[in-house]
Amino acid sequence: MGCIRSIEYMTDNLDRLLLLGKSDRCHVLTSLPGAPLHHGHIRLLQASSRLKNEYGFLTVVVNGDGFLLRKKGYVFMPLAERMEIIAAIAGVDFVVPWDDGTQFVDGALRLLKPNLFTKGGDRSSPEQMAACELQACDDIGCRVVYGVGGSEKIQSSSLLIERLRNQTLHATAVPSQKT
Repeated sequence: MGCIRSIEYMTDNLDRLLLLGKSDRCHVLTSLPGAPLHHGHIRLLQASSRLKNEYGFLTVVVNGDGFLLRKKGYVFMPLAERMEIIAAIAGVDFVVPWDDGTQFVDGALRLLKPNLFTKGGDRSSPEQMAACELQACDDIGCRVVYGVGGSEKIQSSSLLIERLRNQTLHATAVPSQKT
């Protein structure tokens, strides 16, 4: 089971974490909102975990509630619950919250300095990635791995919520009765 840590803990202890075990330790990082978590996210996390070497570790940056409010206008599940669920997934070593007021994780990349930054099926090429995140990776010497867990987007959290809303509306509608 992964450990939930603050960004400050990770940056303060990053050198120590990288030196534990072997010097060729691989730090893999991925990011997601996980609201709600679906099988595409699980595939991304499992495949990202397989990219770390024997002594490496996977850090999952979970977008904060502010990110979701700016992107979707609502928070489906609070950050603490999303982080706890993600930390329980096999292969995840650290879970870190992130919300710097933007819709990007370039700041987290610069602070956490991973060797690999994995992107899921909805980000299968550099053209589909934020320029600021690409620049951050270039600046810190981090390789971006695209299409991790599959090269196509297989599910959408927004579509899941939309389906739920439609089913709820349909189930609560009272049919008119003719007498």
